[in-house]
Amino acid sequence: MIEKSELKYHHIGIPSKEKRENEIYFPHLKLSCVPGINNAYGVEWTRFDEDADYPDIVKEYAHVAFEIDNLEKAIEGEQVIVEPGEIMPGVRAAFISVLDAPVKLMEIDQAGAGEEAKNPVANSGKQLKYHHTGMPCDKTFDKEIKVPHLKLAYLPGQYNNYGVEWMRFDEDNENPDIIKYIPHVAFEVDDIDQALVGEKVLYHSGRGTPGIIVAMIEVDGASIEFIELDRSITGNQYDA
Repeated sequence: MIEKSELKYHHIGIPSKEKRENEIYFPHLKLSCVPGINNAYGVEWTRFDEDADYPDIVKEYAHVAFEIDNLEKAIEGEQVIVEPGEIMPGVRAAFISVLDAPVKLMEIDQAGAGEEAKNPVANSGKQLKYHHTGMPCDKTFDKEIKVPHLKLAYLPGQYNNYGVEWMRFDEDNENPDIIKYIPHVAFEVDDIDQALVGEKVLYHSGRGTPGIIVAMIEVDGASIEFIELDRSITGNQYDA
C-alpha cells in the first residue's frame, strides 16, 4: 500500500452517457473521454462503449486518479479491480477499489506521454492541495457524520488514504442538483476569497463556523469544492 504522501492528484473521472465536445476516443480501451487537462481542476468526463471490458464499478462510479512513481508498489495490498496496463503512450494505469469506489493509479513517463496525460492542477499554476473526492449516494455508514443544519451526512475521506468520501443528502436539501448528484473533488486552499475570483460560485458557507470556510464552484458541468482551514481552531478535525 502506498503512503498518502506519495500520491499526487491527477483528475476526477466522471462517467457520462452523453457525447461531449472535445472528446477523444481510445479504440483499444473502448471509451471516449474529455481529458481533465481541459480545465484547471482535472474534471474529466468518460463515456464507455457498451462492450467495454471494465467492471461495473468503473463504468458506473466516478473515480479519483493519482500519479504515482511505481505502479506495482502502489497496488500492493490493495483490492485490484483492473490490472496494470498501458492505457496510452507513456501511461500505465490500474484501478483499485476503496470503500466500494474505484480509484485510478497512474504511472506516467513524462518524456513519452502526450498532452492529454499532463497533470491539470500542476500545469494550472494554482496553489491547490487535494483534500477529498465527494461521492453522492443513498447508502448509510456506521461512521458517517450527520450535519443537520446542512441537511446531509457524510463518511469522511480521512478514513482512507485516497480521500474517498461518500455523501448522502436529505430529501429537503436545497443545494443545486449539480452538488447533490454529481461527484466533486475538493481542494484545501490558503485563501478561499482568492480561489473564487473569476469562478461561478454555487455555494458559500460564510464564516459562521469557527476555523472552516467552504465554497463550491461549477467547472465544466461538475462542482469543485474549496476548503479554508484554521487549524489553530479546528485541529485535525477536518483533515483529509
